[in-house]
Amino acid sequence: MIVLKVREDYAELSDKFMTSVKSAEMNAETQNPKAYNRGKFVGNMLLYTATSPIFKGMATAIGVKSGLGLFFTNQLAQNVQDLVLDTRNVYNDLIADGELSDADKTVLKWNVGINGIMNGVFGLGDLYKLYKGAKVAKETGKEVIEELSKDGIVDGIEDIIKDAGEKIPDAGVDKYFDGIVDASGKANASKLRDIRLAVQKGNFTQEEIKDLSKRMSDLGLTDEFQEEMKKIKFGEYLRTIDGGPPKDMINPHAHHIIFKTGNGEAQQELVKEAQEILRSYGIDPILGKENIVWAPNAVKGQHSVDSLKKIVEGLRELDECGAEYDDIVKYLSQMGNIASSR
Repeated sequence: MIVLKVREDYAELSDKFMTSVKSAEMNAETQNPKAYNRGKFVGNMLLYTATSPIFKGMATAIGVKSGLGLFFTNQLAQNVQDLVLDTRNVYNDLIADGELSDADKTVLKWNVGINGIMNGVFGLGDLYKLYKGAKVAKETGKEVIEELSKDGIVDGIEDIIKDAGEKIPDAGVDKYFDGIVDASGKANASKLRDIRLAVQKGNFTQEEIKDLSKRMSDLGLTDEFQEEMKKIKFGEYLRTIDGGPPKDMINPHAHHIIFKTGNGEAQQELVKEAQEILRSYGIDPILGKENIVWAPNAVKGQHSVDSLKKIVEGLRELDECGAEYDDIVKYLSQMGNIASSR
């Protein structure tokens, strides 16, 4: 019993610690993304440097000492290293929202493929030694490339890299509506996930997002669309449409002036009413830039029912008085400033 209790306590402490670390990491990424990304890059380079001897030792461990066997074993080792240190990080970022969509799987395939191609390119020197023999192995890198060019090898590799790096032509909003409704007449979940990821990464302008919302409404898919969009990492999204938070803001988060959902029945009723008002003015309550600001999180009054009630009452009054789009935007901006200054 004592051992079981110790295990349970350890598991609980471990979960709390990992949650705290993840929260601190997200906060650092939000407040100072440049420094965070530099640190992440340096950390990855140090990991590559520290683990390279281990992966390079794979050939020796299995008894391969020379020839094509050594070349291909080293290539395999480098690809395994990339899977462990690079692709794993990409996978963790993509799965952070709890799902791995078709678009995510495509990103992973490209990551693995391009890593493999680049490892092959960096291994050209070794391949050349095998190709021309030990004597020409002492030639300079320039001479190596010139020699390989004569045989058409470099051109072929350049074509592969060019093809791999080419961006898939973007068909804008239209491509996401191909098959958006499945055979049963419901929204295609995979398509909705793809739209969510594209929105989160800033692939659409605000006008395109309004077009998305309108077309979803025309198809009767507003509820499904809005529920999927609520899963977005809004800190990442807001950064793409409005830049990062003020440097002196404590614990910033992407704050919806009219909440996304609301906690409890009272808030949810207020949110439902206010969101309908926003939609009537062409403002998407979940994705519209007009309704999202950087604001401190977990501060008194930020997400209370009283604060929300005052905002909704003001919005309702404007609507009943025949307000126009600009009036609503101005009001939301004022409410956003209050939230940002709490």
